[in-house]
Amino acid sequence: MYDDLAMAAEFLKEISDTQSFALLDDPHRAAELRETLFRIEQRATLLGKSFKQRNVNERLRRSAFWTSAFSSSGR
Repeated sequence: MYDDLAMAAEFLKEISDTQSFALLDDPHRAAELRETLFRIEQRATLLGKSFKQRNVNERLRRSAFWTSAFSSSGR
């Protein structure tokens, strides 16, 4: 995640320094920026998704994996 934010900041800095969007004329750089922004947007959509801790805990308690993992270890 931090790499994507750093890369986006580098693009913005280059645009600011040159006062031009000419770097987007290079198809490889433009694609790189699009992919970076896509990953950032995908992560941002996950930030607003809430969950109920109680529901998660209940599902974990009922999970066969957790039940067998702890019963075989003597806990």
